[in-house]
Amino acid sequence: MISPYAKSNFVGHSLTGQTSILRFIEDNWLDGQRIPGSFDSLAGNLNTMFNFTSPDKSKYQLDPSTGEVK
Repeated sequence: MISPYAKSNFVGHSLTGQTSILRFIEDNWLDGQRIPGSFDSLAGNLNTMFNFTSPDKSKYQLDPSTGEVK
């Protein structure tokens, strides 16, 4: 995950997928409302991967060919 709010050097152990993004949006902006039977109700939670209290303000430039930090 790439975000100024992503925890640095953190490995999450919850099972996540594309529907985890929908669950994250529903939990944070729709008061957790879900459509009964939808896959996002089974999705893993992304909140453990974030640190919203102290975002990383560092700027990184990645090498376009390798993806490594320059």
